[in-house]
Amino acid sequence: MKLIEIYKRIRRGTYNYIKAIQMYAYDAVHFYKHSLSYGIDNENKFLGAITLRAHVVEKGITMPDRRYNFGADNLMTLITLCNEYYQKGYNPKRTQFVAALSVIFEYELIHLESNHAIPIEITTAISSLKELFPNVQIERQFVLNKIDIFRQGDFKHIAENRHSIRNFNGAVEMSKVLEAIHLAQTAPSACNRQPIRVHVVENHQVDGCLFNKVINLQNGNRGFGQHADKLLIVSANTETYSYPLERHAMYIDGGIFTMNLLYSLHYYNIAACTLNTSLLLKDDKLLKQLLATDDEFIAIIAIGDCPDLVPIARSNRKQTDSIFTIHHK
Repeated sequence: MKLIEIYKRIRRGTYNYIKAIQMYAYDAVHFYKHSLSYGIDNENKFLGAITLRAHVVEKGITMPDRRYNFGADNLMTLITLCNEYYQKGYNPKRTQFVAALSVIFEYELIHLESNHAIPIEITTAISSLKELFPNVQIERQFVLNKIDIFRQGDFKHIAENRHSIRNFNGAVEMSKVLEAIHLAQTAPSACNRQPIRVHVVENHQVDGCLFNKVINLQNGNRGFGQHADKLLIVSANTETYSYPLERHAMYIDGGIFTMNLLYSLHYYNIAACTLNTSLLLKDDKLLKQLLATDDEFIAIIAIGDCPDLVPIARSNRKQTDSIFTIHHK
């Protein structure tokens, strides 16, 4: 290699290294300043925190092995957030806020229906909320029929009937999983680089198996993850990207592929629930070691056969007019 080529390579590498440091530092500051890490100081952050806590409650209600008096600390935090939101004069008609009140009231209702006592501090806090919002109707979590969930139709029908399913009822044939992965490859990617890899980990239901090691690293599957038949770990190979400007591209490509994979799994009648890969550094390194990869992790999807009747978390969506802005100029 000529000296001039070596010089150009070193210069290009140094430039990209410096730019990468600058851009990741910018990302870190921006995230801290505008996320909940900085504190809850506006309506959107309140709604974000409320939605997060409320979703934990609605998931608990739909668990295959529901525990009563589950998540008491989370519930009390949610009630406190709702009270603070109202006291600050924010809009109590926002979809996320009303949905949170509904799930709080449903928590109390399922305990009453099952004759399970709730600690007095929780019942008192819920009663105070009911006095403030006496007209909120309880929207119960769904119980859907497997046939209705997977009934084929046009895309609108599929999109409206695909749900995260946390109840599993046995194994899924590997051939069907591979067909779903193949179908998901129709997802677009930047410059057709196709950086995505899917690691399929089977549940052998044996202590110390790879499945258990992987599922134990993930922090959002308690109460149902152990019942999954397989895990699909979606990752993106960094080697296909060139510049620091593309630092987010692998997650965009990975997110698009993951959604396409979820639709593909639905098409093949496979129950699926997406799990985050928001891992501690030590756990990220361990997962890379376990799967023998240097890829960046996008998501974990727990899959299995679907039972005949499935409890589904309602997961209310925002009002559409709140998520778009039309720019006329």
